[in-house]
Amino acid sequence: IEDVLQQALQIQVHENQRNAETLSRLARLVLRQTNGNSFQIVEFLHWLQDSDFLTYYPNSDCNSMGNWDLSSQEDMEVTFSLDQPGDFLMDKIIHLSHESKQV
Repeated sequence: IEDVLQQALQIQVHENQRNAETLSRLARLVLRQTNGNSFQIVEFLHWLQDSDFLTYYPNSDCNSMGNWDLSSQEDMEVTFSLDQPGDFLMDKIIHLSHESKQV
C-alpha cells in the first residue's frame, strides 16, 4: 500500500526521512481503517485532508516536491475514534447536510 500511496500523493521519499516516516505511518493507518478496500482508501484520504489531519506543504523551490504531514494518531483520536475500521465513514455521514441525509 505504501507504493500506491506514494504514487497517488506524489510523495518523494528519497533523501527525505520526514516524508518516508509520514508515508509509513499513513500506510499503516490507511490499511487499518480500510482493510484495503479501494473505495474506502480514496474516501479515507479525502477525509484525512478535509479534517486537516493530512496536509501538504509545498516547497518554495518549484523544482522539488513539498512535504506531507500526517497528524499524530493521538491528535486524531481527540477528535475522532479510530478504533474500528471504517469509523471515518460514520464521521463523514454525521457531517452531511440534512438534505443529503434525506437521500
